[in-house]
Amino acid sequence: MTACDRDHEDAQDCRALLERALIEEYLGYPLSALNASPDATTPSLMSKACLFAALRLEEISARSRWLQNLHGMVSSSGDHLMGWS
Repeated sequence: MTACDRDHEDAQDCRALLERALIEEYLGYPLSALNASPDATTPSLMSKACLFAALRLEEISARSRWLQNLHGMVSSSGDHLMGWS
């Protein structure tokens, strides 16, 4: 396994942990509590919680890309202003 593979797996693990935390945020309690007492509303509730988590993850990704682009623009414009280009 290469370092890149490990980094990818670490990123996937972090994303999975964040997704679980977002689902629990939506539910207002741990997933284990939902699994302990399933009822007729559980599938609908989980669908909504998963949609919430997916939308929040996309928002986080979009903000991350935006910040990376912003830092890139600031770096390149700063380099130009300082005569480093």
